[in-house]
Amino acid sequence: MKKIRLFTMMAVTLLCALTSCEFEPKIWDIYPLNIEIKVRDKNGNDLLNPASESNIIGSDSFILYDGGRHDVKWNWDPSNDTRAYYAHFYGIRHMNECDVYIGNADEWFLTIGEFFRDDNYEKSLTISLKGQEHVIRFKNKYSTTWDGTPKIKTEIYVDNQRHKDGGPIILTLLD
Repeated sequence: MKKIRLFTMMAVTLLCALTSCEFEPKIWDIYPLNIEIKVRDKNGNDLLNPASESNIIGSDSFILYDGGRHDVKWNWDPSNDTRAYYAHFYGIRHMNECDVYIGNADEWFLTIGEFFRDDNYEKSLTISLKGQEHVIRFKNKYSTTWDGTPKIKTEIYVDNQRHKDGGPIILTLLD
């Protein structure tokens, strides 16, 4: 009888312990993928900087992506962006590094995106800068661990060469 009572008390205690735990799912903010590109000439001059005499601002520059042509939005103003953050494909934008980051005000870049990162895909696009074309291919792999933590791996290739992880792509325009 004592064994049955002890077993019953332990079972009730265990049942109470297990049912009193509330599972609260985590909400993850997953920043979208943007492909950043810096453009230089053969001497290393920043061709996206308005102060550079040889800049390409206003030139016929665009990307071909998903069946459409997207012209560069020169001198993009990020103050129009919203804090409600869902990936929105803006096409290709010309920006000053200080517009987005705390950094060197003389650094300019093009950014292509945004692309969702909570999905699996492989995409490619062609960028044309003053008539010179490059193919950019990117793969995104998304999964979660047993507790829901996101695992994201993105690979970027420029003209079939894998771009090192981190940092912008640097394209050099030939004369």
